[in-house]
Amino acid sequence: MGFTLMEVLVALVIAGLVVGVFFQVLAAGLRLEFRSAEVVREVTEIRRIMDALMAMDVQDSEFAWSGEDFGLSWSLGIEPVETVHKRGDLPEEVRLPGELYRYVLAYSMDRGRQGRIVRYVWYEPGFFHEEFKRTHFR
Repeated sequence: MGFTLMEVLVALVIAGLVVGVFFQVLAAGLRLEFRSAEVVREVTEIRRIMDALMAMDVQDSEFAWSGEDFGLSWSLGIEPVETVHKRGDLPEEVRLPGELYRYVLAYSMDRGRQGRIVRYVWYEPGFFHEEFKRTHFR
């Protein structure tokens, strides 16, 4: 009770195909894991920069509006957000008691990926003086 040469060759080809597919799936999984770990590191670094910037006083003359850090370049901009709302079809407007601003951290990575992180901050009216607004707001 033995196997013919043809049966052994067919079994080897099938086993080779199965092993080849297995290693292709394994390699793809490893590439995906490496890439996802890289993205997590990038996002962590970008969030760290945004958190550090938000903890500082943007009205300080030493405030860094742009920079480079760990292979990424970034710039921060502030945009006012309109907070006047109309009530349905009524002509009257409701003014909210404060000012809303959008902080936009635009970044680009060494590998060419670009993105933005946006945070909204609510301030008391008149928090930013007009000269600051003219100079730094988009």
